[in-house]
Amino acid sequence: MNLIIHFLAGILLAAVFGLTLKKLRGKKEFKGMVFWFSLANLIDLDHLLANPIYNPLRCGINFHPLHSWFIYPVYIGGLFHKKTKFLIIGYCCT
Repeated sequence: MNLIIHFLAGILLAAVFGLTLKKLRGKKEFKGMVFWFSLANLIDLDHLLANPIYNPLRCGINFHPLHSWFIYPVYIGGLFHKKTKFLIIGYCCT
């Protein structure tokens, strides 16, 4: 269920950004945004390093390497690069 929610969040983000920015010129660009926002779910691969892999009562911040405070400046810096902007937005919002 969690993966379905993450994927649907990517579609919703693409729709919101498409309507807000009004820069989408067609289905191809919309699919590209959905792809980048959905690709952001790769951040959850660091959950495989945890023991146990899934614990609903545990906070992931500072427990998983890609959910640590020291990596957030990297994410913020990625917002200012044209090629990584949508990937970083997906990381932060999905």
